[in-house]
Amino acid sequence: MEVSSLKIGYLTNQYPNASCTFIRRELKAVEAEGFQIERLSSRPGEYKPVDLIDKEEEGLTRYLLASKSDLLKALAKEASTNPVRFAKVQKSVGELIKTGAGPVRHLAYLAQACLLKQIAHDEGLKHVHVHFGTNPTAVAMLSRKLGGPSYSFSVHGPTEFDFAGSISLDAKIADAAFVVAISEFCRSQLMRFSNFEDWNKIEIVHCGLEKSFINSDAEVSTSPTFVTIGRLSEQKGYGVLLDALKICKDAGLDFKVRMVGDGPQRKSLERKAKQLGVTNFVDFLGWGTEETVVAEIENARALILPSFAEGLPVVLMESYALRTPAIASNVAAVSELVEGNETGWLIHPGNAQDLANAIQKALMAEEETLTKFAEAGRQRVLKNHDIAKEAKTLARLFDKYVEGVKHGSGTNH
Repeated sequence: MEVSSLKIGYLTNQYPNASCTFIRRELKAVEAEGFQIERLSSRPGEYKPVDLIDKEEEGLTRYLLASKSDLLKALAKEASTNPVRFAKVQKSVGELIKTGAGPVRHLAYLAQACLLKQIAHDEGLKHVHVHFGTNPTAVAMLSRKLGGPSYSFSVHGPTEFDFAGSISLDAKIADAAFVVAISEFCRSQLMRFSNFEDWNKIEIVHCGLEKSFINSDAEVSTSPTFVTIGRLSEQKGYGVLLDALKICKDAGLDFKVRMVGDGPQRKSLERKAKQLGVTNFVDFLGWGTEETVVAEIENARALILPSFAEGLPVVLMESYALRTPAIASNVAAVSELVEGNETGWLIHPGNAQDLANAIQKALMAEEETLTKFAEAGRQRVLKNHDIAKEAKTLARLFDKYVEGVKHGSGTNH
């Protein structure tokens, strides 16, 4: 079967996923650079797609864990036709994945690796690019050791850095063709957890936005409404936000926070809002379509990001592209977009009083100040987070590091 030399795989653990639209944006932008992309994922996203485009992506994606029969067949085939490498890889699984996972989990990783190798062979994939340096990169690494294609991977944090030792991040960096950091901060952490000899293949490619954001003509809002967007989990700091709302309520402030997103903490957050008497200050909206997210950001005075840990949230890029400044925790790479008194308000993570003070400052800010912050932030987005530009950078990295993968002139093939 004759295949294009431009065909690569894109692998992640869940795709499509409501909280990972940046992967879809990057994938499509790389396709526009002349690559054919086989979409691969261990499993579907945690939440059912709400956008039509994500529903279409789900239909295009091949799921490695979808069929136990296919996994077992792939295992058997590698064991019988590739016995030497199979035996070596089988012994190395536990050394690579030190998270306390037992033999059943290790077997699942090995089976996915066998299936990935065979899919790559059948589809003519020259290379696999992975998002997240956790489980999916382990699968790609095992696949390569079995004789499968080379791989690269993008690291976002904070999970990869929290568990760098147990996920063998140093070994993955050493084995990969190259590694993508999404920010300057991310690159520094990859250097921290890798061998000095491997630093030269750590490259920065930012997450980015498509033309609908880059070319937006949205105007600054002076509404007494704020918005948060993200998964409702502990690390996002929404419990602290509710405490800040109580402080603001007691100070006599009048405003609303619109929370777009869902997750395991939703019920406990709703209970806490009721206990604190701030239910009139907050709306829990669940996940929305991209159009919903855009509308909520455009109507907000500011975005609130009270997280304890982050990479560089795409929602900050979206907010500034739509001329909405942000109140954000000063964690990880957030300050690469949010700079106090320049593009927004930076706060100490976990500090409800500090967050309440920032909300009050945003409410008191004149339209001129809001516009100044929003425009300054937008310029940073235009410079570093245009997905078309970032995809060109990624395409050049495929050219540089991957044998047999050359991209064309930016037209689909």
